[in-house]
This record gives sequence, structure tokens and C-alpha cells, in this order.
Amino acid sequence: MVYHKLVTNTIDYLISVKRGDFDMRKGKIFMSLLLLLFIACCLDRSDLWAASTDDALVQRLRQTAGGQVVLAYHAGTGKVRFMRFEGTGTVPRARGLTENASAEVVARGFLDEYGRLFGVEDQGQELKVMRQIMPEDGRSIVRFQQVYDNIPVMAGELIVQMDAKKNVLSANGETSPMSVVNTTPSIGHDAAKSEALNLISKHYDISRTRLSVDDPQLWIYNPVLLGPGRNANTLVWRLEVKANTPQPIHELVLVDAHTGRIALHFNQTRDAKNRAVYDKNNVRDDKLPGNTPVRSEGQAAVGIKDADDAYTYIGNTYDFYYNIHGRDSYDNEGSRIVATVRYCPEDKKEECPYDNAYWNSGIKQFVFGSGYASADDVIAHEYTHGVTSSTSNLFYYYQSGAIDESFSDVWGEFVDQTNGHGNDTASVKWLLGEDLPNGAIRNMKDPTAFKDPDKMGSANYYCSSKDNGGVHTNSGINNKAAYLMTDGDTFNSKTVTGIGIIKAAKIYYEANSHLLISGSDYEDLYNALQGACNTLINSSVVTSSDCQQVKNTLDAVEMNRQPTGCPANEAPVCDSGSPRDVFFDDLESGPGKWTHSAIVGTDPWNAHTTGYATSGKYIIYGEELKELSDSAIMMTTPVVIPQKAYMHFNHAYELEADTDKALAQDIGRVAYSTDNGASWTDAGPLFTHNGYNLKSQHDGGYGFSDVSNGYISSRLDLSSLAGKSVKFRFNLKTDVGTAYFGWIIDDVRIYTCDGGTATKPKTTMDLDGNGKSDILWYNTVSGSARVWLMNDIKIASDSAIHTLPDLSWQIKGSGDFNGDGKSDILWYNTSMGMVYIWFMSGASVSSQGVVATLSDLSWQIKGAGDFNGDGKSDILWYNTSTGMVYIWFMSATLVSSQGTVGTQPDLTWQIKGAGDFNGDGKSDILWQNTKTGLVYIWYLSGTSITSANSPLTLSNLTWQIKGIGDFNGDGKSDILWYNPSTGMLYTWLINGGVIDSGSPAILPSNMKVVDIGDFNGDGKSDICITDTSTGQLYIGLMDGTKATSVGLSGTLNDSTWKVIPDGSNIPLF
Repeated sequence: MVYHKLVTNTIDYLISVKRGDFDMRKGKIFMSLLLLLFIACCLDRSDLWAASTDDALVQRLRQTAGGQVVLAYHAGTGKVRFMRFEGTGTVPRARGLTENASAEVVARGFLDEYGRLFGVEDQGQELKVMRQIMPEDGRSIVRFQQVYDNIPVMAGELIVQMDAKKNVLSANGETSPMSVVNTTPSIGHDAAKSEALNLISKHYDISRTRLSVDDPQLWIYNPVLLGPGRNANTLVWRLEVKANTPQPIHELVLVDAHTGRIALHFNQTRDAKNRAVYDKNNVRDDKLPGNTPVRSEGQAAVGIKDADDAYTYIGNTYDFYYNIHGRDSYDNEGSRIVATVRYCPEDKKEECPYDNAYWNSGIKQFVFGSGYASADDVIAHEYTHGVTSSTSNLFYYYQSGAIDESFSDVWGEFVDQTNGHGNDTASVKWLLGEDLPNGAIRNMKDPTAFKDPDKMGSANYYCSSKDNGGVHTNSGINNKAAYLMTDGDTFNSKTVTGIGIIKAAKIYYEANSHLLISGSDYEDLYNALQGACNTLINSSVVTSSDCQQVKNTLDAVEMNRQPTGCPANEAPVCDSGSPRDVFFDDLESGPGKWTHSAIVGTDPWNAHTTGYATSGKYIIYGEELKELSDSAIMMTTPVVIPQKAYMHFNHAYELEADTDKALAQDIGRVAYSTDNGASWTDAGPLFTHNGYNLKSQHDGGYGFSDVSNGYISSRLDLSSLAGKSVKFRFNLKTDVGTAYFGWIIDDVRIYTCDGGTATKPKTTMDLDGNGKSDILWYNTVSGSARVWLMNDIKIASDSAIHTLPDLSWQIKGSGDFNGDGKSDILWYNTSMGMVYIWFMSGASVSSQGVVATLSDLSWQIKGAGDFNGDGKSDILWYNTSTGMVYIWFMSATLVSSQGTVGTQPDLTWQIKGAGDFNGDGKSDILWQNTKTGLVYIWYLSGTSITSANSPLTLSNLTWQIKGIGDFNGDGKSDILWYNPSTGMLYTWLINGGVIDSGSPAILPSNMKVVDIGDFNGDGKSDICITDTSTGQLYIGLMDGTKATSVGLSGTLNDSTWKVIPDGSNIPLF
């Protein structure tokens, strides 16, 4: 099961579009989302949901291609990231072009027509050719760099691949949604150099005099293209800082060209047949490569084991790449291969003998500590880093870096197992570095042996920012894939038949050389390896059966999923019950609830500014300063804390830290005062979820530091403060040195949880938040949606919402996905698997967004409910092929976490909906067996089944479950039954089992139940019924098993209009 994280809530960074998005409140056009990107219009244009524009492109693509088109989408940008084909499909070259047209012209012709799907509006202005490749099989490959105002975009690249007749075989890459970016820097390149040198000097504890920095270049940086982070474009100076000595420092540094803050930095040094081998003999000496080679090309062995082994194994690696891939040296330009063995750094803080090996991309040579050159797989590993830097040029950061590391491991073993040297028996053949002085460092057959992940769902997945985001750990996912693809095995319920080293190597090489871009992640690799295999079918290298094994491999390691082993970013609001606020500020009403000041130095706080918000558009922002400062923003007025109270807030931070030492240099903290601010106590001990993460190197206390990688939420238990008048503050301390993004805070609340066994659930389909259900209509012919806002059984207003003429979009129900007390509308595209939400305010769409695309259409949405009790609705999935049940835990459009509930392989069991059957504030799942009539409930806490039981069996299968609601107002969901042969309605009131039952009515054949909701706001669910012959809609107000009154609400005598039930029930048409 896959989800794609989406963090695009910021107003400042919304896409500046030229046709189409809109915001009902502002009359402006907004939306940074895939296939639903509205394309610019003027303000008087009709309110059409312009997804149809991109949908039309997809349909045209499917019609013109000669095979099944596979589209994968980037969750952060919402755009197509990979287009490939199953089988022999292609997209014909643009009309008017012949096969004699240049590859660039044909590629640009394709992007003229379909570039919008990839986020490109004007390919002529937005794309520049990076390089063109002509493989020997007649294909053409053009790699483009995204530019904005002629400034390149980091990791913004597109690749178009064509066959010998210039038909398009595939297109892939990532582009940043471009808002208006100020491309005139506010700080000069000399200042940027100084910032970069200061950073690296402090980070590595090395004198500035021992560092050099190249000339800065202006780039545009969007974190969402490169790793976890916010979707925002920043003008940056891009610099590379290197050590003047051979220390493995080759740092990429991005300096914000307007503020001077550090936007990003990481070390690009990859540690881990014209040959020249130098020997340092374990003497401390930083001069590389050395004075004279001890062994050069064609020279006989010299009797120095490390030097002779390096010479031999570099030759083996060169031969493998040349014979299998036709590659001449690491750069495919025949360059001399230089290596230094038995290296020791001059710096006495470093070990000697040196316990490492690395590829120095700055001086393009290999460096090996004593004994490392005697491991053939390590030699091939480092050599492959050189290959990768000349092909896909993967950033050595997060998943891109993990793939880079894994590729080096993969070819390390390919060479090791084919060069005829060493022990290649089954027990050691997939160990990396078994010949190293300290033994093996990774196990590709079983990555978990070294606590590395073997699949995306592994608990070993490394989530921290250390080690460049876990590049040496998370490489285990593709390492496992390479083993499975090559040798075959059964893993994670998937059986793979191995295709052997040669075929596997060719597939991996095709992906690395021609399909991956610098910012590619594991989902890109999932598509690239399948695309590469499909391409090689046409070259008779592999078979379609081989490609099926490739897919089996990738599915086995869950390569197209996001990691599930990382801690949840979302703290629950309530463990049970619903929140009752005593203080709440979403910052949308101004800064009046906050005051701020400096304790030491400058005050960097802004209590009401636009930016990267989780709700609305305003936030609290604490800028990270480059100077010594201590400042705080505090509540203006104290709050009396009730019994069993909590504090909850959303925040994102990027603050200076020494991650190698796990120490914070700049730090954020929460404190409270019980004497109106005269004294303050650190609130660290009160956190229950997502508390402090680092210790300060200055005062030894703990706080928030390093990088949160986007928004998280934190919760504090305030029980110890009950009865006291309390103020809270957010405190930010900085030292002299580097500045990053800082600390942003949103949606601060202090509250109790209405708990116990009788929690009143949120009203369903309550679009205006007045505590009374409304009626949502959808036209099955025109795609129009409209709403009746209700006041008891009367229609308070009748309003059209929007029209979506593409009928592959279906409304799947409603839920309060952002926790604002108003129901939102959940959409699903049945042709592409995209999930989309309209956030409602009455009859108006206040905002909207893509959640994710799930291309496996065997997954179906089965309902919405608050499964973790955080006050926000979640999405319930069911796989019709496997019986697996899965939940996306939602925070607006962000899937904050996800997980498998369980699997019911007996497909005679069907999910009938979700409801809180035990009154714990968390939704449960209602099942029925279609053969036996047995009813069963899974009681949930998040994804955990805490208990399960069967209230009763109804063996008469003419009875149908028509809905779920709390008919007696006891805070627990009940079940409504309908017998179509007799017309009888029947209710089961549930409390563990059926505690009462009865029939509120017998319906004539022309009357149908279409919805359940609390239309009069009394806390009890009511029944909505339509007369199919007249279009009249009636509401029966309920009290347990009895209808207290029935009234006519209105008439819509058009059978193409259907009532949409709330999200806890299966749609009824």
C-alpha cells in the first residue's frame, strides 16, 4: 500500500498559475496539485473544477499510445514523475516531425503536448538540455534541466527517451511548481562564501584556512524534490566547500540568497583501464595521490599486497563495466583510474591505519585505508560511485543517497561474484566487505543482519537526518532487491525467480545511466527498473518473464511505498473522546493572544505572519539568528487549567545542531509560568508525544533542534497544572554562527478530552459546522455537486458547489479531515486512483488538495472515520484481491501516518462501514459475511485491533445493512437494517452486543433510505428517505428504535441526482 506525503499548505509558496486554480474566499486561482492543477483564468470565469484539462491529456496519452500507459505521481508536487509502458507501447512523435528530426526537437515536441502533466507549462522557457545520449541500439535520450528565469532548479530534471524511429518510450523526472521567485539576490556571492566557510569550519572543527570554496552559482531550491521537507522555492547560492587536504570533505552548501541562512548542506564524499596505484605506506601525509605510482598500467606485481590487490580489482571492475556495459572507465571517457592505498591523514584526530575508503569526486580518485584495497567488492563499490557521479549523479542525501550507496554495493557484489577471486560460497557471496580487516559491513541477502531495512515497511528504516539521512542504512532496501532479482527467493509473501547477474546488471545500469535523475528516490527506482527492463525487451536482452520477476522483486521490498517504521509525526489530540478547547489559536484572527520580546540580544519572533501553515495561512515564526540571542513568545493572558487537560501544537523547525555529536547548537523549548510570567519552568517533562529531541551543547538542557523534516505535532499532559492559572511560551536560543530556517508554530490549543464511555461523536456530513447534518447531492450525468444546508428537517439554503464533468471522479463520502469541525468532501478517481479533498465551509470550497495517488486499483476506499481519536477523519482502505485492510491517518491532505489493520483473505466478508461501536472516541470496522449473514466488529485503536466480536447473526440474507449511526445518543454507533422484500427498517442498538432492537417503519417499494445523519442536532442519528417516484425527500427524526416524527424536507425530481451518504457508510448508488 502506498501513500505519498503532501505538504503544500503554505500560501506564500502556492503555485503562481496562468490558468485555472481558484480560492472561493479570494476569487484567486490557487492549487499546486497533480492533474488537478487549474490553469489560469480571469476572475469572471465559471466555477469549473479544471481537473478535466489534465484528465483530457491523460486520456489523449492513453489513446495515442500503443500500449498500457503507467503513470506515477510525485506526492509533494502532485505532478507525473514517471511515464512508461507495459509492453511495446510508445507515444508517436509530434505531428509534422519525421524520424530524421533531432532527438531534442522530438523531445520538446512531446513536452509541448504533454509537459503540463510533468509540471511544465512552457518547455521552451523552462527546460534546457543537459545532455543527449545515443545508445548503440538506436535509442535517443535527452536529459533536460528545469530553469526559472534562466536559473537552474536543484533536482529539477526531465528525461525523454525515444526509440530508433523517434517515438517516445518513456518520460520521467521531477519539476518544482514555480511561484513567483525573486531572482535578484539580497546578499552577494562573497557573503555567501563566508557563510559557507563559517558553517563547514564549525561543523567539522577545521580551520577556514584549510578549506576552499568554489565560485557560488545561483540556483533555486525546493526541499520537496530532494528529500523530506516543505514545498517551497528559495533562491540560493550553491557552493561546494572542499578541504585543501585529502580529508573526505566535499560539502554541498546552499545559502539563502535573500536572508543568508543556510538552506541545506551535506557531504558529497562517497565513503564506504589505465590504472595508477599510489602507496602511502600508512604514513600520515595529506598529499594525494602521492609522488609516484608504485604500479601503473601493464606493470608487473610489486609485492605490496594492498597496491597489487588494488591494481587487480580495479582491473576486474573496469573489465566488468566494459564487457557487460560497454563503459570505458568510470566516466566512460577512458580517464586514468587513480587510487591511493594505505592512506593515513595528517590530522592526528583521525585513525592511522585509516579505517575507511572513499571516492573523492573533487579530485576524481579512490582512497583506501590499510587493508581496504584487498576487498574486491569494496574496490568495485568505490569505482561505482565514480560511475554514478557521471551518470544519474544522485545526490548523496536521504533516499537518493541510499540508492547511490546501494548501487555501489550491487556492482561490488556483481564484480566479486564473477572475477574468480575469493570465497563466493552461498554463505558469504552476498556479504559486502567480508575481506576487510574488520570483516563484513553489510549483508545484501539479509540486510537485517546488520540492522538495515530489507523493505520500506521495516522497523529498521532510518528516519534521522544523520548519515545524510541514513544513506548507509536505507541502502538495504535495494540491496535486498538486487539479491532477490539475481538469485531469487521467497520474501514478504512474494516468490521471485532469479534472472542472474548479467541481466540484473544490465537492468540496473540502464536505470542508472538513462532513467534516474539527481533527486530520484525509491519510488523513482521502482518505476525506473521496470522501465529499464521493458526497454531491454526491445533489445532482446531480457524477456517479459524476466520483467515480471523484476516487478515481483520490487513489490516484495515494497519499493513504491513510503517508510512505515519512522515515528509518527502526528501526536494524538485525544486518546479517547473529543477535544473541548479552553484555549485555541490558529493565528488567523491576528496576533492578539501573543506577546514576544528578547531576553538576550535581538527579538526574532513574529506573532502573525503568512508562511508555511498547517491551517489557514498565518503562523508564529521564530527566525534563527546568527548571533547570540535568547527570546520568547508567550501567551498574553493566562488560562486556568482544568482537570485532565492537554496542550497540543503543530510546528516545524530547522535549527543548527551537531548531528555527529547529537548536540544542539541552537534550540527551541516550551516553558510555563504559574505567576503571570515572573518565573518560568521548562515544560519538557510534560510531553507525551514528539517531545524534545536533542541536548544543548551550551547549557546541557534538552529541546527541539536539528530538522523536523516538515510539520510535526506535539502534545503535553497538563494534569500536574490543574487548577492553576498558567501562561505558556515558546523560547528560542541561538549562538554565534550558522542560521537555518528557524521555528514555525501553528494551531496551539489547550483542552480537555470529553472522555469516558459516552462521548458524543461529531455530527456527520455537517458542512457548515452548526452541529446538524446537511445533505450532499451529486449528479451522475453532469458531474455537478450541490448541497442542502439543513436546519432540522428544513432546508436552510440550497447551493451549487462545482461541476466536475469527468465522471471517473466519484464522491466517496465526507469527514472532518482537518479537524475544523466542518465536514469535507472526499473524492476518488476510479481510472487513476487519485484521492482528493474539498475542504468545506458551508456550500463553499474553502481550500482543496490532492492526498495521494494509489495506482493499484484493487484498493478501494471503504469509508472515513476517526480511527486514532485525534479529532480528524481518516481514510479506510480495503484490497479486493488480498483482503488487506489499511488506514491513512489524515491531517488535512497530509497522510501523517499509515498502517495495516489486518487481512481477511475470505472475500465473502465485506466491510459495511465504520463507526464508534464502543464509545471510546475511535472508529471501528463493521463486517458482514455475505454467505452466512454473520456480523462482526473490529474494535480499533489506530491500526491495532483491541478486540473483536459478533453482536448477532442475521441468517436471512434478504436483510441489508443500510447505514451506521448513533440512534439513541449514547455515544456508540448502531446499525440500521432494511429488508427490500418487506420494506421493513430495523435498528440494532449496539453496546458490545445488541442491547435493543426494533422497527421504526415499513417502507413502500418506492421509498429508499439514502442517508443517515443528525439533522436536528440532538445527538441522535436520523434517517433520510427519498420517494423515487416523485423525488421528495423525507427525514425521520429518531429516538432509539422509534421515529419521533417524519417530515418532508424538499423535492428534487430528477433521478440523475443522488444523495451522497456520510463517509462512515458505503455509498448507496
